[in-house]
Amino acid sequence: MGYMRSDPVAAGGAASALVLPAGTEVITLDGLVPVDHVLPGDRLICREGAVAVHQVLAQRADPGLAVRFLPGALGAAGPDRTLRLRAGQPVRLRGGGAGAGLVAASSLADGRRIRVEALGPVRLITLVLPRAVVALGPAFDLGSEQVAVPESQPSA
Repeated sequence: MGYMRSDPVAAGGAASALVLPAGTEVITLDGLVPVDHVLPGDRLICREGAVAVHQVLAQRADPGLAVRFLPGALGAAGPDRTLRLRAGQPVRLRGGGAGAGLVAASSLADGRRIRVEALGPVRLITLVLPRAVVALGPAFDLGSEQVAVPESQPSA
C-alpha cells in the first residue's frame, strides 16, 4: 500500500475516512475532482463545511460487492455517467431533508438502473479526515467511515 502523509494521524489507530474506487468524483474547493487526484491538504466540501484531507492512501484491493449506478439512475440528480461504489459505502440522497440519514449504497439497488455486482480488484483511494463527515458528491452525499491507519512507510 502506498500513501502520502500530510498532517500527523496516529499510525495503528483508527481515523475517519472516505474509501472510494479510483475515478469517483468528490467536490473540493477546486471543484469536482476524481478522488485519485486529491492530495493531503486539499479541502473537501462537506455538510460540516470545508474539511482538509490529512492523508491519502492508495491500494489495490477486492472490496467484494459494489453498487453500479447507471447514468440517470437517480433521475435529474444523476449520475451523468456510470458510477461504482462499495456496497457498504454510506450515502445520502439529495433532497432527503436535513434529517435524512445515511444508508448503505446497496440499499438503493433496484435491479435495473442501480445494481449490486461483484467489483473485483480495483484501486481504492482512502482519504483520511480529521473527523467524521458527510462529503458532497455530484449525485449524492458520501459518509465517512472508521478505518485503521497503517504504520508509516515510504511512498511507492
